[in-house]
Amino acid sequence: MRDGPDTVAAFLTALEDNYRYNHDVAFYAHAMRLHPDSLTRWTRRLVGSSAKRIISDRLCRECRKLLVEGHSTAQVAQALGFSDPHYLSRFVRRQCGRTASQLRRASRA
Repeated sequence: MRDGPDTVAAFLTALEDNYRYNHDVAFYAHAMRLHPDSLTRWTRRLVGSSAKRIISDRLCRECRKLLVEGHSTAQVAQALGFSDPHYLSRFVRRQCGRTASQLRRASRA
């Protein structure tokens, strides 16, 4: 079994490779042969956030980037693995704290 820093580094690497299609902590934990709670324990201890929050933050950053580049909500939803643009809109509002149009406007300012 890896120690904490190696576990978190492996998680962050896997996240960069897979965040567009896998938004679930269990996916990353399983790939690393860990229980999701163990992965979250390490990320909380070493990064200060849960694994789910790290995944959500990565998705928010990418969503903001794509919206500023001029992509529609439907295109962003498809690019980030959401089955419906409405699910993306709800995710953005809940996890990023703003609507998709607010993200687009705030990033341009």
